[in-house]
Amino acid sequence: MVKGLGTLPYESRLLTFDLFPLSYKQLRGDLILTYGIMNNLDRCFVPDDLFTQANTPTLRGHPLKLRSGKVKIDGRKFFSSRVVAAWNALSEEVDLSTCANSFMSRLDMHQIPSRHTAV
Repeated sequence: MVKGLGTLPYESRLLTFDLFPLSYKQLRGDLILTYGIMNNLDRCFVPDDLFTQANTPTLRGHPLKLRSGKVKIDGRKFFSSRVVAAWNALSEEVDLSTCANSFMSRLDMHQIPSRHTAV
């Protein structure tokens, strides 16, 4: 804790130090992991085990839309259901990034309007 800032509300401290709220940090980590899974950068998970790709031409947005797959393990089921809506809400520019670093920086730029709002 920084001296003198303990009485400020959480949102004010986020603004002061230019930080993301903890709720966004968890979502950001989930989206980065999903990016790694979908681009075969993560060798621990197979995309088909967690989600299925929504290959319908009528969907708006980026071409890598996901659906929660039928998963038998509760931890994976929770992860896939938690991340699918957020992943599908990403812009095409973010989703189709060519490397993990550009994905992370574009993701943060995409989230700037809600950056300092605690959920």
